[in-house]
Amino acid sequence: MKTKYTIYRLLFFCGIATTVFSCKEDLGNYTYSPIDTLNINEVDGSYVVQLGLSPEIYPDLKFTLKEDVSDDDFTYEWILYSGRDRHVVSTDKNLTTALPFPVGTYPLYFVVKEKSTGVTWSKNMRVTVEGAFGMYGWFVLSDVEGSARLDYYQDDNTNWHSYPASRLVRGVTDFIFDGETPFPLSGKPISLVSYNDGPTSTNRQRFLYINTTAVTGKLNVQQSLAWLPNHPTLNYLFSKESSVGQLSRADYIHPTSINWSAFAVEGNNLYRRAGQNGRYGVPINRLNGKSLFNFSPYIVMPPASSDMLALLYDTNAKRFTKAGNKDYVDPLTTPDAAFDLGNIGKDLIWGGYTSDFGGQAVYLFRDNGRHYIARIAINSSLSSITPISMTDVTDVLTGIAQATHFTLGQQYGYLFYASGNKLYRYNMDSAPGTKPDEVFDLGDKKVSMLKYQRLLSSYIGTTSFNNAIERYAPVGYSIILGTYDESNPRTSGEVHFLKSPQFSGMLTEYPFSPFQGLGIPVDVSYNEL
Repeated sequence: MKTKYTIYRLLFFCGIATTVFSCKEDLGNYTYSPIDTLNINEVDGSYVVQLGLSPEIYPDLKFTLKEDVSDDDFTYEWILYSGRDRHVVSTDKNLTTALPFPVGTYPLYFVVKEKSTGVTWSKNMRVTVEGAFGMYGWFVLSDVEGSARLDYYQDDNTNWHSYPASRLVRGVTDFIFDGETPFPLSGKPISLVSYNDGPTSTNRQRFLYINTTAVTGKLNVQQSLAWLPNHPTLNYLFSKESSVGQLSRADYIHPTSINWSAFAVEGNNLYRRAGQNGRYGVPINRLNGKSLFNFSPYIVMPPASSDMLALLYDTNAKRFTKAGNKDYVDPLTTPDAAFDLGNIGKDLIWGGYTSDFGGQAVYLFRDNGRHYIARIAINSSLSSITPISMTDVTDVLTGIAQATHFTLGQQYGYLFYASGNKLYRYNMDSAPGTKPDEVFDLGDKKVSMLKYQRLLSSYIGTTSFNNAIERYAPVGYSIILGTYDESNPRTSGEVHFLKSPQFSGMLTEYPFSPFQGLGIPVDVSYNEL
């Protein structure tokens, strides 16, 4: 037995030896090459970025063996995890887009895939979002392929109007959350306005109202653009501002200077909200005891008015009415003046206000193919409403029949309008027959917006305006022009802030760059808090 066992052992070890030597001999039949590896350089392990801005990461890709690397050979993904949710924030090689997430720290992965082989490489890092939105600056509402987008050009109170270096946030509502719920902004954009709101004078806040065809959203400008729909004392939902539930959204909101009161326009209904704790009630576009009438959206309000006061044009009866602290409007009549406010008999094309001339309401009418400018002197309380003139300007205003947008200068009282590819300035006090001046060439651009910024607190002529003229002159005096290129409406939009000379001459830009890279500009609003 012992001899048989020894024989088995010798056979076993002989088998192993044969196998080993056979493998060693077989190794010489193959050629082995080192594996090429992609190194992802210029990427740190962690980043800190301000809310609404981009971390600006520019990876450098190099193979360990191959020298020529083309960006087109790869696909890219920047993947951020918020809790268990996976978000692809960019598919570009460089991460230059803002991260649409609230304050916090997040895992971030950069994944590179070679198209020809399907091999992938990745690099992980952490990104911390911190900071807050400041409360001074311009909000710009634009139309991007039929949807509303809100951009924020934040101002720097140590270096006013240093845009866009001070801070630019594209799609600012993408960064607004109530916990984990993003701010709802849907529908086509219509208008913007910012004014004070709150239950009492001691805790009122500055809110931005964003009006679209689907919703009126509210953001608290003083609280880093907060949206807190369940706040115990402050109202963040516009639908709660209606006492009878009729007004869930608005097309336009026209606030007064004081008392956080406002008129709201929705469709062809006008609502009033008066005083603290006030709520919008039933429509007021009617005479006492009468039916509702259609009205023009061009509502004129004196900037210094502390009450609910406005001029409203009845497009049914073609006459002016006065809205005030009532649930209806009052008729106006001036049969012995330059023209009768109660019997205009013309179609209203546009209307606005200028602080020049001591305060005037200016309207453009059309009747039987003729165009007329009406001027009305008004005081802050609308206790004095005096028609000045009704002038036929059909043969004076160049291209008036094709004019699309109008506004009034707040410094020198000129009428500005866009027709064709020109912007015109008209001196309403010029000699009869004097033609308007061409003051800005639009080139191939189309006009989408022409306006002035209506200041509510530091309005023109006040001590606060004059004492901060460096800040407020480019805001209150600007002729604000929105343009875009029809061939590229998604990113060609621009907003210009134009300064008019007192007498002749072209408009010039205020000393900061026009806002660019927008969709089709629809409205702008400056937070004057």
